[in-house]
Amino acid sequence: MSEEAPPAYRPAVLHATMLLAAGLMIAAYALSVPPNEVTSILPPEALSAAEWTSDVYMYESLADTLRGGGEYYATLGDHLRRGNFPRVPVFNWRLPGWYSLMALLPSSGDARLLAWAGLALANALAWLGPNRSKRVALYAGITTAAFGVIAIHRHVIFMTEAPAAVLLFASLVAYARGRDRLGAALGVSALFVRELVAIYAVMAVAVALWRRRWGELLVWGAGFVAFAAFYAVHVHAVQGQLLPTDYLTENRSWLQLGGLPFVVHCVEFHPIALTFTKGGDALLLALAFFGMWQRELAGGWHLRGAALAYGLFFLVAGFPFNSYWGVLWLAPLSWLAVAGVEVLGTQIKTLVEAVRPPVQPPPADQPPSQG
Repeated sequence: MSEEAPPAYRPAVLHATMLLAAGLMIAAYALSVPPNEVTSILPPEALSAAEWTSDVYMYESLADTLRGGGEYYATLGDHLRRGNFPRVPVFNWRLPGWYSLMALLPSSGDARLLAWAGLALANALAWLGPNRSKRVALYAGITTAAFGVIAIHRHVIFMTEAPAAVLLFASLVAYARGRDRLGAALGVSALFVRELVAIYAVMAVAVALWRRRWGELLVWGAGFVAFAAFYAVHVHAVQGQLLPTDYLTENRSWLQLGGLPFVVHCVEFHPIALTFTKGGDALLLALAFFGMWQRELAGGWHLRGAALAYGLFFLVAGFPFNSYWGVLWLAPLSWLAVAGVEVLGTQIKTLVEAVRPPVQPPPADQPPSQG
């Protein structure tokens, strides 16, 4: 009669087996998704007339033109028409803050210094202050090394997703350190850069309501009021630039129901996915899934919430060429992937110990051997 495993192992082994099986299924599915042939946020160096259909080049040219003294909305309208981009609805017109700030810099490349400053702020929040957590500081540093590479890329920096993602990352670090009001303030700042941060904001407000953090809710509420006023001015300015012909451009809904393939494509700009072109996205998603199961995950509700909220959003919204929206997703996924390495090691150790034959102690009444 075979000896049963110790009862204490049974739930742990079952949990480890199910977790690893689920992670492998996520990785296997991601591997089965063909690469996205429609988008390239990392275009070649030359700018030609044909490449005006690239969002990155269009916004790079916008920043250079603004530096020469162009008015924001008139210049953006001209660029959208030149590239035959849709001009309606207003969501096609990026918010002016980031590009107006870039216009004040000596060169567009200097905007990467601002991104570096944002990443430095996030790490300062992780390392400085009372009750510092070495794990939070370590995770923030590794996340910066992974996610920061793409956030400060010379082309990606022209997309508002990049600075918004840096501020979102700093907000997540603040929440991980228990600085809820600062996390909310940084989240509001990111919202003024890119409207898609509203997904993160709604999630954070839901967590604050659940935990009854009224001070944090006050920060979010004031931020929403300010942003509503700011966006109303933005909409008014856009309407003043629209021409009758602008309404004739094709206006398709962003609710494209791209499903899981689009979700996978939204991580294609992560350095892991770029380094391991075949399987990097699968590795990142699987590790992030494991990381969501870390019990002592600092800022866990916001990290898990941000990852899930954007994942659900990408299931239904976005054209194939909008996969660069996923830059906003990379900070929480990177953090969770770092935690996932630790969780994966723990689960593998549990399974190894479960199958290893137990060491049997000698019987208590066995006489000692005679030398």
